[in-house]
This record gives sequence, C-alpha cells and structure tokens, in this order.
Amino acid sequence: MTAVPNRSPQSGASSAVRVVRAGRTSFLVREEPGEAPAGSTPVLLLHGERDALIGPHHSDSLKALAPAVTVVHIPDAAHNDLQDFEAYLNAFAKALAAL
Repeated sequence: MTAVPNRSPQSGASSAVRVVRAGRTSFLVREEPGEAPAGSTPVLLLHGERDALIGPHHSDSLKALAPAVTVVHIPDAAHNDLQDFEAYLNAFAKALAAL
C-alpha cells in the first residue's frame, strides 16, 4: 500500500491517496480527514454481468478487500443500461429501504 499526500481542492485540507491492490487489479483510494471509519458506511456495488468496459470482477475484487460491501451482479446488463433491469431496481430499492 502506498500513501501519497494530497490537498483537497474544496477545503485545502490534507488527505491521503493510497493504492490498494487486489490480485492484478489496483484501486486508488482517497481518504479525507474526518471520514467515517472504514466499514461503517453501507456500500452497494451494482454491476452488469455483460459489462465489457469495467468487468464485474472489479466489483468482486473490491468486495474481497471489504467483505461488508454488498455486490449485486445484474444478469444481461452491460455498462450503461443497468437501470433498464428489474433486478437493478429491486436491489437499489432494497438497499435504500435498509437505511
């Protein structure tokens, strides 16, 4: 994990950017001062199974890093058409109702 100092353009406060690796995939994560502790905020990742732009394995890699994350794969959905599928609408409504 690599931390890089960064200044937030909104507040000028210092934040850190880290590189998180999960297998062959890397993610940049920016942490702002005063953020909620990791795992305290519900995270829902909705991913189309036919997404050729950002493959569903990326969501699975994120879940491996943070097991509390909920991942829902939407059958037959690609990258920009998730909202056209009942499975997406149901998963989104269920997540909102749980808040």
